[in-house]
Amino acid sequence: AGKLGEGWGGARIMGTLFQRNPHLSKNEPEIGFIDITVHDARGIPKMDSSGLADPYITVSVLNKDGSVFRTKKSKVIKQTLMPKWEDLFSFPIRDAAQVISFTMYDHDDFGKDDFMAVMKLKMEECMREDRSDHFKMINQDGDDVIGEDGSPCQIRLTLKFTPHADKMSLALTKSIYDPNASEEDLKLAIRAAAGTHPKKRVLLQLGSDWCIACKKLFHTIVENRNCRQMIDNYYEMVLLDAEMEQNFPVLKKLGDPQHLGFPVLVVLDAYGRYITTQSTAELEKDPAWVPEGGPDPKKVFKFLTYWREDGPNNDDFGFLGLPDEAYGEYPG
Repeated sequence: AGKLGEGWGGARIMGTLFQRNPHLSKNEPEIGFIDITVHDARGIPKMDSSGLADPYITVSVLNKDGSVFRTKKSKVIKQTLMPKWEDLFSFPIRDAAQVISFTMYDHDDFGKDDFMAVMKLKMEECMREDRSDHFKMINQDGDDVIGEDGSPCQIRLTLKFTPHADKMSLALTKSIYDPNASEEDLKLAIRAAAGTHPKKRVLLQLGSDWCIACKKLFHTIVENRNCRQMIDNYYEMVLLDAEMEQNFPVLKKLGDPQHLGFPVLVVLDAYGRYITTQSTAELEKDPAWVPEGGPDPKKVFKFLTYWREDGPNNDDFGFLGLPDEAYGEYPG
């Protein structure tokens, strides 16, 4: 087959290149995510000579051993005892035993920021129901913090936990194909692969945003740790809308793989040379027609393992012949 990289000019930002996640961990999988809105606070003690404060909140997800899993910081509200943040944070959650910590500090332009108050919530409580309420904050000794108005210090929060069982449904509502993506994006992916050692390959997912199966496949690659790690280590991934006219020329070069149905996967080597085309019907759960059907993560992982640069490739048994133990190469 032809070499897709030949004769292609300039470069631009690759909007559809699958970006690797530097924070990807090989530890236990996430069970969901929590959205937290930090609204406002009342009962704030004065911290400055002006009789006011410059408060902000740090929100941290703590592991069961007390170590910090993730942390984020609100904006600073200057010179107030009634701060209003309205900041939204989203955190992945791994374990119901994790704890969410909210710590209020007074910002100092010239010295160390001063601790004001803290409040903690058990993740298992947040998982039972959505919560929107005022929560009392305490000092480092566990005593109530009393504001200048004599009222206890309280922070108003809204918390919503979404298990991964529902995250797929959310993913299906979002667009994954950039309507402006074209051969230029594929060209940049080939160049990125060519610059790696050992050489990566390019994985092209063809489809369109109306295709639920396309979104399910992409979601599986993004959320399954084994598949995601395989992509990070061995591939550059690109998504192209096969129904956009600007992509018809590259489809023709590839032998019009869209005729196999959506989604369809194409593998190229680091020099743009064609390797294989894969109908995703073989990647489905068995039986494929069941309501909860969709990509089987083990089959997707085997496909990626088989067609990576140092994989079996043209072995007579095909990718489904790989042993299930291969799936355990990456924990999760």
